[in-house]
Amino acid sequence: MPITVGHIFFIILLTGFMILNNPGMVWSQPSSLEKERFYQVRRELNDPSSFLYGNKTFSAYNAKNQKISETEDRWFNNRWRRISNTIYTYDQWGNNNFTEHEILNLETGELNFNYSQKNDYLDTLLIRSEFNIEFKESGTKEIEINIYDDLGRRITYQHLREEDSGEWSVRLAKYEFAESGCVQIQIDSNRSFWSGQYYFSYNKTIWSYLRDCKPLEKQFITWDEDLNQEILQETTKWEYIWDENNNLSRETSYRKEEEVDSTFNKIYEISYEYNDHGDPVLTEHLSFEGSNPLRRRILDSYDTERRVVFKQEQMWDSLSSAWETTWEWEKDYDDNGNLLLDAFRYYLDTLGLIYRYESIYFYDDKNQLIKNITDEEEKYPEDQAYSQTREHRYEYLCDGRLAEEVIEYTFSDRYQHDPQLISYTYYDKPVCESIQAETPVMTLFPNPAGAFIHFHFTEKLENPELYIFNSKGELIYYEQLNTTSYHSLDLNFLRSGVYLIRVVSSGGIYTGKFIKRTDIE
Repeated sequence: MPITVGHIFFIILLTGFMILNNPGMVWSQPSSLEKERFYQVRRELNDPSSFLYGNKTFSAYNAKNQKISETEDRWFNNRWRRISNTIYTYDQWGNNNFTEHEILNLETGELNFNYSQKNDYLDTLLIRSEFNIEFKESGTKEIEINIYDDLGRRITYQHLREEDSGEWSVRLAKYEFAESGCVQIQIDSNRSFWSGQYYFSYNKTIWSYLRDCKPLEKQFITWDEDLNQEILQETTKWEYIWDENNNLSRETSYRKEEEVDSTFNKIYEISYEYNDHGDPVLTEHLSFEGSNPLRRRILDSYDTERRVVFKQEQMWDSLSSAWETTWEWEKDYDDNGNLLLDAFRYYLDTLGLIYRYESIYFYDDKNQLIKNITDEEEKYPEDQAYSQTREHRYEYLCDGRLAEEVIEYTFSDRYQHDPQLISYTYYDKPVCESIQAETPVMTLFPNPAGAFIHFHFTEKLENPELYIFNSKGELIYYEQLNTTSYHSLDLNFLRSGVYLIRVVSSGGIYTGKFIKRTDIE
């Protein structure tokens, strides 16, 4: 049997699996980072032989803790069906300058999908990105190119789509910016060949602004091929009113369509009401387009942390003169910022409650999420009504990293879903003795923390690395620390909640936890 490109690619992937399954073959594997994730669906939770389908994901990192490859095996119908492989490369500043993702069908030995992204940087500033996508089965190829200015704003967008059938489309967009940084001119041109016909369109949009990039006027211009010139199609204008606290209280928009309207017509109006902190508590939308004007109302309620804990959105039916449709969202948090309740409800005026979703969260004494119970119920249409309960349980390593997730379902009627199990493996083993040390090597202050938290080390650490995990054990921040005994970290990127800190050095592993609160300076 002759050797094909598919066989060569399979050998390369197989070699990659050998490397990923043998940490000694991958250089400088860092601690604390995820090596393997195994997701599986079983007919019986405690019976490994009842494995139905799932996938394994292997990740590898370089000495700078940057992910350099990720390989996923997908198992279905008692065989490994597809393998996907992703490779990442980086420049000298640590920017991800190239990513390639491929999916191999093991039954045919052929590639199903190929995706690549190339980024060009000037130091750390992205100046160009290029995406290439190829769907082997359908014969579709796509290329997207973006060009950015020295402020990181996209100024050119190009997209090409090509089919094996010979059909194609090309879109080119250009952007110009005002001194305020707002988009001032956008030009879109489109050419395509579909079903034996050529098509062309050209649009130009020109904005002028008042402040904070709030549009004052927008002109929409198209190209007239008969006259071989640009033609103004329509103009939209906005009016704004601010209250005594400089909050926007009303926004009104008018539109005039050339050669159709003799004057500007009101198309929509939005009014706002605020609480003492400047948060919007009531927003009303009125739309005057069409034969039946639309009215939408949004109510927001906040807790002391200025988080939205209740939102209600309603649509007015002008025919029945009633609020016909209502959506409600509800959230609740504990004193540590942990989410306790996440709920959603959907009502119709004539039918009442037709859909309900409610999720409750439970935490241990370390503020780690250990269980999540979700109830879901749909009552309409009656012949498709159903309800289900999903219980999601979490187990952790002693250092707070996620070890295992279990998901089990209970259904009221004909629907069924087998239990799911997700396990995590890391490049290092948990070392937790330092937590019990009589004289702590690492001290965190203040705790609870606001905008900043400070670290003090009683010993000089060699090559210290800082990891921050959320309450689910997910890594959300990494930094290579200096060897000084004092370090400060800006926490403005974090939401309120409980976080685990892990510092790994040549001399040991040191852990701690802190509470982030947004009401503290």
